[in-house]
Amino acid sequence: MNFTPNDLYTTRAAIHAVASPCVAVCKMNPANDFCDGCLRTIDEIAAWSRLGNDGKRLIWQRIEQRKAALQARPASAVAPVEVQTASQKAAP
Repeated sequence: MNFTPNDLYTTRAAIHAVASPCVAVCKMNPANDFCDGCLRTIDEIAAWSRLGNDGKRLIWQRIEQRKAALQARPASAVAPVEVQTASQKAAP
């Protein structure tokens, strides 16, 4: 099998490519302006395909920082609050 220089370049690029953090749960959270699935901002999502590997690694670092900050929050700050109506509170 013969390889061309372009084949070698393509193979090297694939080996060193930075994987996308997308997990196909694409919903922007208005409370923190991050995607609920990948914890990127809309600007980071839009720029991803144009960024080099260094830029992508920087975004991964930010994601890890965001994960740590969200995990450090008390559960009551993360969990949704259930609101009861007056009639629900009065019911036995």
